[in-house]
Amino acid sequence: MGNWEATARILENLRRSVEDVRRRVGYLETNAETLPPPSVAAPFLALPGLRGLWTMGAFDGDGNAHDLSGHGHVLTYNGNPTYGYAGFVPYIDFDGVGDYLNRADDADFDIAGTESYVAPGAQGVTLGGWFYIHTMPGAGQYLRLMSKGASTGNVRSYALYVDVGRVVFLVSQDGASFSLAQIAITAGAWYWVVGRYIPGTEIAVFCNSQVNRRVTSIPAALYNSAVGFSIGGQADGTNLIQARASMCWLSAMALGNEQIGRPFTLTRGFYGV
Repeated sequence: MGNWEATARILENLRRSVEDVRRRVGYLETNAETLPPPSVAAPFLALPGLRGLWTMGAFDGDGNAHDLSGHGHVLTYNGNPTYGYAGFVPYIDFDGVGDYLNRADDADFDIAGTESYVAPGAQGVTLGGWFYIHTMPGAGQYLRLMSKGASTGNVRSYALYVDVGRVVFLVSQDGASFSLAQIAITAGAWYWVVGRYIPGTEIAVFCNSQVNRRVTSIPAALYNSAVGFSIGGQADGTNLIQARASMCWLSAMALGNEQIGRPFTLTRGFYGV
């Protein structure tokens, strides 16, 4: 009897353990959309078409921002921006005077939105990240968050920038003319900011849970600017912004609303949004 009782106790403990595992799995399945990721960067590494992911938590001895996408697109440190963190959030802080990150013209950033190796319906460009604006720019300053090209010399390609009370996503088909979408923004808070371009169809700018779309005068392809890519200003060292940047990324695809919204949902708690 003693052996039977011991065996029964073992089986009962196993049964309880299995039930506990089932409850835990059920909880994870039910709450998968709201549970925090294992790291802030995890949702961004899963984005399709990544050409660069600069978390601002990885940098070398010269301050250059490392790319976690696997492409090795290191951004060069200019001026004296400072890297910092708040809780689990890494960031770089630009003071608006000589501070920016850039990379010289690189074929991987020359995204026309018509690449034949991307499936129809997914062709385009999407870029964004988390940003905290310290001081709202004055009228007509057009200070850059992320940019490929420059505002002078007919060399625009695509850009996310901040003007008075608004964040703007701009694209150009010839380097000179441009189309844009905009949405309201204020200083002193973290914002999830994303721009998306769908050739001939739409340009959209996302800000936290808001989105504004433009569906008229949309270029069929983007201009291949010889000016490099940058964060915190233009690659030529102009249009510099006073802001923090975190989890900045670039995709050579027009991502869907779910792909854009999921990183926001999973990481917004880290940024107090």
